Amino acid sequence: MMQLPKRRWLRFSIRTLLVAVTIFCVCLAWQASAVRERVVLRALIEEQGGLVAAAGSHQSPYAPTVINRWLGDEEIESVEFTGKPPSLDLQQRIEKTFPEAAIYVHPEGRGIGQRADMLFMGSRRRWLESEGIIDAWKPREQESQ
Repeated sequence: MMQLPKRRWLRFSIRTLLVAVTIFCVCLAWQASAVRERVVLRALIEEQGGLVAAAGSHQSPYAPTVINRWLGDEEIESVEFTGKPPSLDLQQRIEKTFPEAAIYVHPEGRGIGQRADMLFMGSRRRWLESEGIIDAWKPREQESQ
């Protein structure tokens, strides 16, 4: 009678385990730092009188990943400012950190929720235009002419 060889389980060394755990931890730390940056920028926007509105669904291709959501991140639908627009440096930081968000500036005398001048929308606007959801945005000055 022929004996079947014993099944050998997957073997790996302690060194391989250490390398795998290290790579996993570096990836997780990188994602956690991105989430932390978004939280800090959100606090800065609110400190300067802005309003950050979180989205209820995760439909945008720029929405945070599942891992980021586990770490406490959420998709931002819009960032709104009343009165003076944010500095150019802050605008670029917002667009880079929240690519899924629309950014609005409300002129003096108009509150949140009323018609706003769209400052920029970055990646979200390009995605909405490519999907045919919105037409290319035109500033008010061009609309009235």
